[in-house]
Amino acid sequence: MKNDISIISSDIVNKIAAGEVIERPASIVKELVENSIDAGATEINILIEKGGIDSIIVKDNGSGIKSKQIELAFTKHATSKINKITDLDEIHTLGFRGEALTSIAHVSHTNINTCAGEEAFEASIKEGRIGKIKLSARPRGTTIIVKKLFNNFPARKKFIKTPESEQIAITKVMKYFFLSYPEIAFTYSNKNKKIYHLPQTTLKGRILDIFGGEYDDSLIKVSNQRKDYSIEGYIGNLDIVKKRIGEQFLFVNNRYIDSKIINHTIYRSYSSLIQRGEYPFFVLNINLSPSLYDINVHPSKKEIRFKEEW
Repeated sequence: MKNDISIISSDIVNKIAAGEVIERPASIVKELVENSIDAGATEINILIEKGGIDSIIVKDNGSGIKSKQIELAFTKHATSKINKITDLDEIHTLGFRGEALTSIAHVSHTNINTCAGEEAFEASIKEGRIGKIKLSARPRGTTIIVKKLFNNFPARKKFIKTPESEQIAITKVMKYFFLSYPEIAFTYSNKNKKIYHLPQTTLKGRILDIFGGEYDDSLIKVSNQRKDYSIEGYIGNLDIVKKRIGEQFLFVNNRYIDSKIINHTIYRSYSSLIQRGEYPFFVLNINLSPSLYDINVHPSKKEIRFKEEW
């Protein structure tokens, strides 16, 4: 984290969409990986056990958290990413509400081990209550361990699906990060094996690492600059069109979004070439000023409202 953590004012809190409820392991992985990216990490390791139900570990080499700010980091609406109302119009980070760590800590047993300078510190938080902050040993960065998920929320725990289903959900979330940040090295594992071990690379290299070398000759580069925005990425040739949705990835400033109007526009450009019920491959990132859209629409931060949508 580049700036010091502080509690944002109630005036700002009232203008922020209510935070997303932590409802499954994938929600936790998403929030922790976003924090790692916002902290400037170039390497992120994710280890899950039983689909994240038994444990989730996210380790990074980012900027770390100062010892005096560890307790504050687990306080609701504490963030280093915004501190005034006008910041909501210029959000350049993935997270900004200051609710992720406190929400996670209230539904689990969480341990943090972090180093922002020469010394490292760790602390345990059980169901929202932080213990003693102690000296530890680790290089610069942060490791968060989450265990005993929903032990104090049995009504929510019964809605968790099988470990296999929860791992599929986590893998889906991780693919968004893999493709939007190819310059970051990721290792994603479960207790039994490495699921993905991805070095730093280009976007095309990352696509091939995930989907296989057979995509190499089927990718068409997209690079277009308009007055207020640019669009970069790859679309697929007709030989990698699929019968089901699942390989369509749309990002705005490296944040995965759902936009029916943009997706429909892409599908329409293929309409004379593919059959009904077929879906083209694409990984596209739209770059534009945060002042031209609003991401503070829904807690999931997947919905976006453009000032000039058409």
